[in-house]
Amino acid sequence: MSTEDKYRKIISIMHNVRFLCLPPHYPSLVSWRGGPASARSLLGGAGGGPLGVYVNVPFCRTKCSFCYLDVSILPPGDGGRVARDFVEGIGLEAGMTGRYFGGRKVSSVYLAGGTVNLLSGEELGAVIRAVRNNFSLAPGAQISMEANPDFFDGKKLDLLAAAGVSMVMIGVQTLDQRVLDGANRRQNAGKVPDAVKLVRAHGIKRVGIDLICVLPGQTAEGFMKDVERVAALRPDQVHLNRYKPVRGRLPEEERRKNVDAQERGFRLLAKRGYKRIDEDSAVLDVKVFNAQGDPDFQLSADVVGLGPGAMSRVRGRSRYQNFSGLGEYLAALRAGRLPVMRWVRLGPADEAAHYALTRLLDLRRVDAAALAGLFGLAAASLVLRRLGPLARSGLVKKRAGGYEAARDGDGFCAGPYEITRALYEKKYLEAAARNYGL
Repeated sequence: MSTEDKYRKIISIMHNVRFLCLPPHYPSLVSWRGGPASARSLLGGAGGGPLGVYVNVPFCRTKCSFCYLDVSILPPGDGGRVARDFVEGIGLEAGMTGRYFGGRKVSSVYLAGGTVNLLSGEELGAVIRAVRNNFSLAPGAQISMEANPDFFDGKKLDLLAAAGVSMVMIGVQTLDQRVLDGANRRQNAGKVPDAVKLVRAHGIKRVGIDLICVLPGQTAEGFMKDVERVAALRPDQVHLNRYKPVRGRLPEEERRKNVDAQERGFRLLAKRGYKRIDEDSAVLDVKVFNAQGDPDFQLSADVVGLGPGAMSRVRGRSRYQNFSGLGEYLAALRAGRLPVMRWVRLGPADEAAHYALTRLLDLRRVDAAALAGLFGLAAASLVLRRLGPLARSGLVKKRAGGYEAARDGDGFCAGPYEITRALYEKKYLEAAARNYGL
């Protein structure tokens, strides 16, 4: 295999760049190293800027066939001990990490992962208290959480509201019960309207709803009916996520149909008063949305991940992921160690490359002066030199002190592979290739 073929395969594995799904964890975790690392080495010296806390709650009642997340099945009646261990771990980890961010204000706390509201209101309240006790929350900080409509009741919502939860993102995915059943998803589609009303009635006024575009067994027309019914509920935010198979990639014809369905969905939402704010989100009010889903927040903020499998990013310092198993995660914390499964250290040049790569693939402008202001002249110069050949090839357009990615006939980035290849550090591509035996 030639070097170029190897890199093309690795980039395809790392990022489905055709869907513009570059995650905030540059370089991709397939190039991270395994083994322990101290909290000081990964968190010490963290700078200023926005700060968020992400709590990964990796428990579900069943595993959906379309889910690619690492979740643990929590059968009815077996969750008590597991939940207690989880809450203990969050408290220990928050105490271990919060000390490195003294004086910085947390603007966003986000509970997500599996089915967050499988935990009781008391357990979720304890998790939020652990964050409050070890980090300094800014006045009016957003505390948001994902949820399944089947696992809410008035008491739980009262406790969540009292703990400060201000936005609930309801994972609906589809309102077609037949499709839900076929995907092994534990959810009653008929409960969704009542769940939205119940959340708001108990003091949490901001509600989001997530849909997936054309799940297996669903037609594009069925998806559009979902969008229409969801819009009628008037959630503050709607996610229309393109369907991505757990393994492999969609055939090109199906991919195009998926893209078309998403675009049709956003056009319908626009007619209902929604404004699109990024690739997969639309809102009624541009000031009301889940902060940690904001691409600008992902690029500018440090985020401390708590919980099994959680990933953290400290700009100009590190990225790391926790052990995904609750037992190994908790054992490390009880022994006084950060529960790190894999990690990578980063510098300003890495962050500048990530910033430019993400913005270009997202069809947003990279301003040369802003790049230097954010990451320093040396790091910015390195990135701009790498953009030079892309500009000469026409895949990147140079305009008035900045760069923009060219678009193809469908309105997507015309050279996702070439841009990724140019901006990715060779050492990370090589590390990923070694990890995959290439």
